[in-house]
Amino acid sequence: RDKYLYGIYPQTLMATEVCHGRNVEIIGDIILCISGNNISFYNWSGEALETRRYKGTIGRNSVIMDLATDGGDLYGYYSVKGGTKKNFRGTIKGVNMEMTVFNSKGKEIETLTLVHNGDAITGNCHDINKWRNSAVKLTYSL
Repeated sequence: RDKYLYGIYPQTLMATEVCHGRNVEIIGDIILCISGNNISFYNWSGEALETRRYKGTIGRNSVIMDLATDGGDLYGYYSVKGGTKKNFRGTIKGVNMEMTVFNSKGKEIETLTLVHNGDAITGNCHDINKWRNSAVKLTYSL
């Protein structure tokens, strides 16, 4: 069953639909909307952010990662084969990306320090609880 998210304009008290999907989450100032296998990011005006999908590995785990940018801000969502799903937010400066990953309760659980090089993203994932680092290797996927 789909969930709907509406924005209300305080001056007019008019509501407009921002997005709807099976799962709707707020990540900072951006809305993550999941509908089937489609993952989209929206600002509060309902405008979709450009999103790119990457596939690869974090450590030994196969992952699919969706990244969206809004100026120098970066938002994303990744799922590990087998079901674990995580959202993150951070910043992008040139080719360098730094993100914080959150669990479903909003607690910081990982940090990602990555470099974007053409269609590839590489770097490090640090698990805060286990104090362990894993290599990140992703490539752009249509």
